[in-house]
Amino acid sequence: MRPALQSLDSSASKSIHPKGSPMNTTEIDEVEIDLRLSMLKHWYGGRLTDEQWAGVREGIRGELIEVSKAIRAVELGYTDEPLPLFSPYRNED
Repeated sequence: MRPALQSLDSSASKSIHPKGSPMNTTEIDEVEIDLRLSMLKHWYGGRLTDEQWAGVREGIRGELIEVSKAIRAVELGYTDEPLPLFSPYRNED
């Protein structure tokens, strides 16, 4: 792993929310946002101004909120299992 990404990976292991603690639908883990923003700055750092990076940060936050709401909208029961992966049979002839 490249050194720059190792430092990003170590910050990803930190969490604001301990396991099992509930999150509000609009509460987003800032570490996740910082990690994604750091990767983008590593790749495209000099191409955007600070004001544009602030817009990117808000875009990331909005996307995470939207995805979080969609995931929480799915109700799962205790006995629900993952959907099976469909792989069609292909005759080798």
